[in-house]
Amino acid sequence: SILAGANLPDLLRETDKYLALIGNHGNTLSRSYMFVYRETISALIDNGENTSLTTTTENGEKEAANDSIYLDRQSETLSFHKVLQSFWLGYHDRCYHYSEKLLETKDAGKHHRLVALFYHGLNSFVLLRKGKFTKRCAQVYKIAHNALKEAEELSRWNYRNKVNLLEAEKYSFQGYNKEARNSYGAAIMSARSSKFFHEQGLACELAAFHCQRNGDLEQARKFFDQARTCYKKWGSSVKVESISNEIDQLSCSESA
Repeated sequence: SILAGANLPDLLRETDKYLALIGNHGNTLSRSYMFVYRETISALIDNGENTSLTTTTENGEKEAANDSIYLDRQSETLSFHKVLQSFWLGYHDRCYHYSEKLLETKDAGKHHRLVALFYHGLNSFVLLRKGKFTKRCAQVYKIAHNALKEAEELSRWNYRNKVNLLEAEKYSFQGYNKEARNSYGAAIMSARSSKFFHEQGLACELAAFHCQRNGDLEQARKFFDQARTCYKKWGSSVKVESISNEIDQLSCSESA
């Protein structure tokens, strides 16, 4: 599934086959969900440049080619997918907005809520570094960490790497370099063990940024290289390009 880090182009092909199979004869709600699901896959592959069925508005939002096929825009499902899209594409304010919106609802499934909390927690550290929503973002980490720590006791396979990565970001934000590196390493190992290539790549990427902030450019490059390899396995061209740009900038910094 998309949450387990399955190969994105494979997921897109499977989704398109399903949509072609049901055509206009399937349940309207099922088709609506599958279109939302498909657009998230498309966004994670190439930000919808070559794979989307939608058009792009002036502010960068995706707009359905036929809006009637989509779920109500206030729905839990759409908010959840907006969280995924905005987090991975680096729209941090948007991720905060949709995360808060999703967590206000009572209909969100438990696993979806936990995944949203994970991304909300990580995103909060980005916003904290920018001085945005500081009071609420500080609360979000505690809420996310407590919920995922409890979930980890029931399923280490699903949640251990997420707990490790949240803790790594907390230590990094607080300036505890050694503790942060240990937690990033644990997050990478546990994600690899669960075959969550996307979250392994994410842990490597965030570890690289941590090393970069602390002046260890050599180690940052190694982590960026590992992240790019993981994102290639995931099939996310947009993330591969993003990491390649970070490596290029790092090379410029090293030669300056």
